[in-house]
Amino acid sequence: MKIAVLGAGAWGTALAIALSGRHDIRLSARDPDLCRALNQTRTNARYLPGAKVPDAVRIVSDPVLALE
Repeated sequence: MKIAVLGAGAWGTALAIALSGRHDIRLSARDPDLCRALNQTRTNARYLPGAKVPDAVRIVSDPVLALE
C-alpha cells in the first residue's frame, strides 16, 4: 500500500518508520532544510533524535509529490 505522511515532526517521522517495513512510504517535510538533512543523514535530529529513517522511506519537501 502507498502511504503519504504529511509532516516530519516526531509523530510523522515515527509513523513513517513504523510503516516502512510493510508499505511504500513518502514522508513530506515542510521545511526544505529539514528535508535535506533527513535525506542526507536518514535521522531526524530535530524532532526524533536517535531514530534511523529507513532508506525505503522517500522524503520530499513538496506535499504534492508525497500524494502522487
